[in-house]
Amino acid sequence: MNDKLKTIIGYLLLYLSSILLFIITILLILKMTIFNASFVNRKLVHEKYYKNLFNNIKTEMSYYTNQSGFEDTILDDIYTMDEIKYDTNRFIKNLYTGTKIEIETKNLKTRLEEKINNYIEKQKYTSINQDEIDKFVDEMTKIYVDEIELLGYTDKISKYIPKLINILDEALLISICVFIIIVLVNKKMLKRKEYGTILYTSAFLLICMNIFVKNLL
Repeated sequence: MNDKLKTIIGYLLLYLSSILLFIITILLILKMTIFNASFVNRKLVHEKYYKNLFNNIKTEMSYYTNQSGFEDTILDDIYTMDEIKYDTNRFIKNLYTGTKIEIETKNLKTRLEEKINNYIEKQKYTSINQDEIDKFVDEMTKIYVDEIELLGYTDKISKYIPKLINILDEALLISICVFIIIVLVNKKMLKRKEYGTILYTSAFLLICMNIFVKNLL
């Protein structure tokens, strides 16, 4: 192999190494962010998601209390912020493992039924339709579960998330192995030393992608 051909192949391998390093960086970012349940949970805390969810649940429930003849006071303290956090974190964790879970609503039902009974006793109602009360309690628990589970939107993608994570891990492993092999070939066989080019090119690609994504959003 003459020197000119070795130079051309060397530069081509350097360029390919830059592309691979760019891909590896992107895959690592994805693995540590949107495909990482712990990161998502930390992000929710930062964005005050739990507080907003807590209020949204109560707002949705209040629509039905007015229609059912109850006051919104029966919704006070039927669920806690700690329960919201626990159920949400558990839901997200199992979403990433592809496991279907049921949100626990026993405590919510018990507290709500107690609130309703106290309200009925206070108002001194003599005629009570227990079936309607049971339907009302079921509707309240359904609202709680639906809000925790993002209104069921995640059901369509939950089975794909574990598969995507596996594909991501495999792609990352293959990219790293190929990158190492190309670098070794370039260094040992073609005697290339311009490895700074790999970093500069990858950094440039990352900057371009960042600008593109910001403009897109």
